[in-house]
Amino acid sequence: MTAGPAKGGPAGARRRRGAAALVVILSIGVAVFLARGDRDSVALEAIDPADNSTVGAPVDRIRLTLPGTPAPAELHVAVTTASGRRVEAGPPEVRGRTVAVPVRADADGPYTVTYHAELSDRRQVSGTSRFTIGSGTGGMSARAGAAEAPTGGHQHQNSDPLNQFLLVVDVLLISALAGLMLRRPRQQPARHESGAEAP
Repeated sequence: MTAGPAKGGPAGARRRRGAAALVVILSIGVAVFLARGDRDSVALEAIDPADNSTVGAPVDRIRLTLPGTPAPAELHVAVTTASGRRVEAGPPEVRGRTVAVPVRADADGPYTVTYHAELSDRRQVSGTSRFTIGSGTGGMSARAGAAEAPTGGHQHQNSDPLNQFLLVVDVLLISALAGLMLRRPRQQPARHESGAEAP
């Protein structure tokens, strides 16, 4: 009796190894892209009024200190009341790394500052900050308040849960697909020749 040839043979094994290598290269590329996106997101250095602060007088200007020089065309700052009414009184004024936004925030209550900027080196800064106008003891806290709480807990920093999840999935796919591609095929069972007598 004769045994059938192995399915695929050397050429099939080479194709499987090539496919596995391609899967690994693509997966590593995705991981590098996600990791680079994390590094490109940086935090605001300071904001005045400080995040979660209470001021006792109307506010006429919001000041943000960025970790680099912003591109004016990619700079967006919105200041809103609790009801969503915007209170900006003019376009942002850029001086080096400092951005000043004139506002008319003279009513008591909470305000939210939402900002996004692209820096000259292509890094991104985005997030939100909140302050309240009321009977609190704090003032504008020009430097002290900003130094104590420059960014609060609202920054989009490097610990993005979605990117971390995708990185884990990427590693699992590399392992699973590489194992499938490199697994050796089964040998065909032996077959009796036609007309051969049974022993």
